[in-house]
Order: sequence, then C-alpha cells, then structure tokens
Amino acid sequence: MAEPVTSKWSGKPASRLLVPATLLFCAPVAMAQDATTEIVGKLNAEIVKAVRMADVAAKIDGMGFVPVGNSADAFATSIKSEFEKWEVAIRENQIRLD
Repeated sequence: MAEPVTSKWSGKPASRLLVPATLLFCAPVAMAQDATTEIVGKLNAEIVKAVRMADVAAKIDGMGFVPVGNSADAFATSIKSEFEKWEVAIRENQIRLD
C-alpha cells in the first residue's frame, strides 16, 4: 500500500497540499446563453443572499466549508486558478491514471 502524501514526505509546505472542496450550484448550459443571462444573474443573487443568511452560513461552516457566495465570474476565475495549480502539480509529479 502506498504511503499517504504528507508535507514531510513531499518536502513542500502543508499549505500547498490542501485541497479545497467546493460546493456549487450548476444549471443547464443553455442558461449561460445571451437570452438567459438575466435569469442566471437573478438566480445567483438569490443564492448569494441565502448563503449569507446567518443560519445558512452557520450550517455551511459546520460542515467544514467556508461560505463565500460570490458571482459566477468570480467563481469561474477561482476554478480556472485551481485547474492551473493542479495541472502544474500533476505534471511535476508525473501523476497518471492507470
């Protein structure tokens, strides 16, 4: 059995080994088209309102997540950044699916 990856094993700071978990809402791709941009904006605004409610935020926090509630563009930027970071880690460590 392979040893678990730890900061001591990898020689990298523990902060580089943290894998953020993300809870997100998804919708059909058709909602992103021009005719429905208003719908996406309204849906996002209502979700953000809900995530920022004290009781909802407390439940999310209680599950070990950080309630954010950001815009679709901010989320897309965040996900793009995560993909780029993990692409480098996968290539540097020659990780493959066998």
